[in-house]
Amino acid sequence: MGSAPAAAFPGQLSGQCRLGQDFAVVDQTGVDAKLVRFAGCVRRQLADKLDNTLIVHQVSADGTAPGYYAWGTYRRWSIKEPDCLPFTGEIADGQLKFRLPWGSRVTYRLIGTQTLEASFNQSGRFTRGVMHRQ
Repeated sequence: MGSAPAAAFPGQLSGQCRLGQDFAVVDQTGVDAKLVRFAGCVRRQLADKLDNTLIVHQVSADGTAPGYYAWGTYRRWSIKEPDCLPFTGEIADGQLKFRLPWGSRVTYRLIGTQTLEASFNQSGRFTRGVMHRQ
């Protein structure tokens, strides 16, 4: 996927997400191509309201995938400041899954090679969106 400007996503200098000007996807030599397809950066407005970015900068042969999840502001959900958090997800059965610190279960399902379907489950309340690679 290459690199992308870190300043292009919300929350890049807040929380625990302090990237430099660029991030790079770590070499994935020897890792199954079905897993590597999740590596890279996708951006989108979730539910057409909340700016968010998913960065997966490495994928291991066992499906472990560390990265960053960043979001912007959204008054309706009382999100007043953009922020970013590191995560370690797991890829299995064509899905990347991880949990956010406040309990939301996040699932990204790859559709083709350039599109991810996002699902956020917070206490049984689902928010969905589709994200496209840039």
